[in-house]
Amino acid sequence: MPDVYPADLLAEIRDLKRRVEQLEASRGSLTAASKGWLMSDMAIPSVSSGQIQIGCNGGDFYVKTSSTVKRIPGVAASVAAVSTTDAGSTYTTSVQTLINELKTKLNAFISNNKSAGQMQGP
Repeated sequence: MPDVYPADLLAEIRDLKRRVEQLEASRGSLTAASKGWLMSDMAIPSVSSGQIQIGCNGGDFYVKTSSTVKRIPGVAASVAAVSTTDAGSTYTTSVQTLINELKTKLNAFISNNKSAGQMQGP
């Protein structure tokens, strides 16, 4: 039976170990993002069923599936609180109450989104 191993097996192992270490050092980390990720703006491609594409388009981050595109705005919208004044006799009391309730809920929505970093504004 022929000898299929090199004459100096330990030298071969040392050489392979050195080459692996060089490759690991040259590629850097694949998962650390201590400096963030640089993504080029690109057109959103078509995606086959069962796959997703993650990228940046028009300054927005997106996730594309075969049927949908979900965008996350790169810059939060700037929104100010909603204010109303007493409409006096223009509206009935029930309509004025409804407008004030809507204003309260809308301002809570705006405030919550600002707190979550989804909106900016005064």
